[in-house]
Amino acid sequence: MPCGFTAACSGRGSPFHSLAVAKRLCYIENMEPIDLPEVLKLPVSERLRLVEAIWDSIAETPEEVELTEEQKAELDRRIEAMEKNPEEGSSWSEVRARVWPGQ
Repeated sequence: MPCGFTAACSGRGSPFHSLAVAKRLCYIENMEPIDLPEVLKLPVSERLRLVEAIWDSIAETPEEVELTEEQKAELDRRIEAMEKNPEEGSSWSEVRARVWPGQ
């Protein structure tokens, strides 16, 4: 169901939905320029919401993110290392416990 914030938004799953909900952007369909100095005047919490919405919209279409040859080689190297030594490294739960102890 459309969120009503922008005509381009067709609801959850739409690449425009997160951005529309986060910032109540009505002009996204026309892609008007964003005034960076005005964005930088927003409180940090609002800028974080905007960054999160932009990141979410990128994550919805990972196939559009182009990797350099160097990035592809590094990913291949890491996959190969993981396959050779699957017990080496830390699980997500171990990392989370180190980063956020007590949670």
